[in-house]
Order: sequence, then C-alpha cells, then structure tokens
Amino acid sequence: MNLAKLSIAARLGLLLAVLAVLGAALSTWALREIDLTRSESRRAADVLTPQLLRMSEMELTLTRISLQARHAILARTPEELRGSLDEIGRHAQRLDELALAFESGLSTERGRVMFAEVKAHKARFWQEAGRVVEHLSLIHISQGIVR
Repeated sequence: MNLAKLSIAARLGLLLAVLAVLGAALSTWALREIDLTRSESRRAADVLTPQLLRMSEMELTLTRISLQARHAILARTPEELRGSLDEIGRHAQRLDELALAFESGLSTERGRVMFAEVKAHKARFWQEAGRVVEHLSLIHISQGIVR
C-alpha cells in the first residue's frame, strides 16, 4: 500500500487506527500490572505484615526472657528468684505460641528450612538455659538465698 496515493483524511484515519491499537495494548499491559501490584499488596497485608509482627514480638519476648534471666541471677530472696523464673516460664510459653503461629504462616519451602534451623537453635538455647538455672539454683542454695 502506497501512503502517498492516500488522501490526507485516509492517512490521518490510518494513524488514528494505529494509535488506537497501541493505546489498547498499553492499557491492557497497564491493567495487568495494576492487578499484579494489587495482589502483591494483598499478600503483603494478609501474610507478610502479620509475620513481621510475629517476628518482632518474638524478638521482644526473647529480650524479656534475657532481662528476667539477669534478674534471676541477681535475685536476693527466694521470692525474687521464683518470680523471675515464673516470668521466664510465661514468656517461654508465649514464645512457643508465637513460633507455632509463625511456622504455620510460612509460605515457602525455603522459609520452612530456615525456620527449622531457628527451632533447632531455640531448643539448644532452652537446653543451655536449663543448665544455667540448675547452676544458679546451686549457687543460691550455697549462699543461703534459696531454702
């Protein structure tokens, strides 16, 4: 087709048709991208944000456990020691609840593998913590703090 033989109206009509097809293609692409962005936003709101909140609460709970452990080490009375150990027990229970909720919210195999390592470290932590409590109890008994 020779464009020079077409009238100006026909050439403008052809240009308009090409622009309309390009506009439709661009609109279709933009709508698809918007839909993808919406689904990612929904995933972030429904899955990732609650997981981040669980992680931050787990970190805060571990900090509380650490502070209560220091408190137990420095306990001067049996009541202080028992109170600190009871508080550690409550925080440990909350940490277990958070870990279960976090694990159930994992959506990838890589996340499950990485969290399995965290669980192994957590188990070792509590094993060592048990030894520390035994040692602490012996020290407090020898100092006459615990009856």
